[in-house]
Amino acid sequence: MDPSTAALVLIDLQAHFGAAATGLAPRLARLAAAARAAGVPVTWTQHGHPDPAADASTSNLVRWWGPENSIAVGSPAWALVPGLGVEEGDAILDEKRTYDAFHGTRLAGLLAERARSAVVIGGVMTELCCETTARAAFVRGLDVVFLSDGTATDDPAHHRASLAALGFGFATIASCAEVEAAWGGKAPR
Repeated sequence: MDPSTAALVLIDLQAHFGAAATGLAPRLARLAAAARAAGVPVTWTQHGHPDPAADASTSNLVRWWGPENSIAVGSPAWALVPGLGVEEGDAILDEKRTYDAFHGTRLAGLLAERARSAVVIGGVMTELCCETTARAAFVRGLDVVFLSDGTATDDPAHHRASLAALGFGFATIASCAEVEAAWGGKAPR
């Protein structure tokens, strides 16, 4: 969690994910502010498909969930939820099309440009995009911190299972307060 090597990656906090995303907004906005104060770059991802119906022929994710349950780029469901505190200077990767935030995006390049060897991951959904991105980061040689209370999903059992699996072989599991304290901020009570 060394701020000189870390990057904060916040995944898919979009209207499509409803309460899972909006419930995290205050906590992750506070952590993003602490990151910026410590010199840690903040990156937000935005998942979507230009045309979900057309993308069904080329996207496993759209085929799995169906075009009707997929996020159309530019739609109200694609928008980031209010209250995140996104600031100028933060990176927004709006080209994300699958669970892995590295696949087909600028994420790896941004981390390399900034000489970052560790990622702190938060967002939604715990067991899908967040977990897949954490595993992808690990196999790319990055140190991974996964936020226990800065990730969310619709099913608490899935959340717990992801934390257990990631903590066993891929990531350090930490709370937002622990990360904020490590970055020199005042940990919330």
